[in-house]
Amino acid sequence: NLNRGAYRSMERELATHVSAGRTVDVVVEIKYAARSTRPSNFTVRANINGVEDVWSFANAPGGR
Repeated sequence: NLNRGAYRSMERELATHVSAGRTVDVVVEIKYAARSTRPSNFTVRANINGVEDVWSFANAPGGR
């Protein structure tokens, strides 16, 4: 499941940086397949104290 797996892990990593007092800026790009209301992909770009990190997550049905 996306929310209990890799995405959650990324959120925890970012929270650790925030708790450590680092500056964290995040942009989330959400992509949709044609005519779908369900996101097909998320790209997360985080700038942590001037260093960019990027994660990409597929949002497949069934959480895979």
